[in-house]
Amino acid sequence: MLFLIDLDGTLIDSEPLHHKAWAKVLDLSESYVRYIINTHGIDYILEDYPNSKRLRKLKLEEMLKTENVNLIKNADKFIHFIVNNNINHVVVTNTNKELVEHFKNKVQVLKKLKNWIVREDYKNKKPDSECYQLAIDLYGKKNDHIIGFEDSKPGLAAISCVTPNVYKICRNSDYLKIMEYIKPECRKRFGMPQINLNHMGKKKLKLLKIVFAMAGSLGLVSVLLNLKRGCLTYSERKMDFL
Repeated sequence: MLFLIDLDGTLIDSEPLHHKAWAKVLDLSESYVRYIINTHGIDYILEDYPNSKRLRKLKLEEMLKTENVNLIKNADKFIHFIVNNNINHVVVTNTNKELVEHFKNKVQVLKKLKNWIVREDYKNKKPDSECYQLAIDLYGKKNDHIIGFEDSKPGLAAISCVTPNVYKICRNSDYLKIMEYIKPECRKRFGMPQINLNHMGKKKLKLLKIVFAMAGSLGLVSVLLNLKRGCLTYSERKMDFL
């Protein structure tokens, strides 16, 4: 299993800090900057500025002045959940290394996450999937079950290229709720037994299929019957946590 996790707006509530910094540097309203970043990315604006490199430097300087960086609700418990259960993971961000280190110093629990892909590690930003593919190449294993965590449209577009199992995060998300949906997907790691079908009669097997099909139709679970392995596996539906 491999968790691919965005940083800004997914683990930490830093998106408003980015918006405020860009608005100040570009002399634009925060609401306009927020809309552009969430729909097209900041490069959409910077295309009209010949001195974009200098503007990026000024924006970084503004961000490094930030004192208060908050986690998304219960993201610290999610991080402990990952570490305590030894779940393979990579934080994949468009943010550069210097600012990432600044965030780590402000939010110490981020240092518990050991694998990171930062802006300097790849060429094409999200929504290009290069960063996530790099994370899989460096830290993934063959036949990994990959689960992604993202918040923005560019990020969701990028991660959807490498896995269909994506949790959409927003400022009001609660990781305690998200963890309850993740646990069934981690059934082996959390001691959730598989249901052996090898010794189950045809009538019982048919009834079991009907029960799980009904559960799936109610939006509770989606079911995958793996008869070749002789066991029943299941996973949660992809959901938006709003």
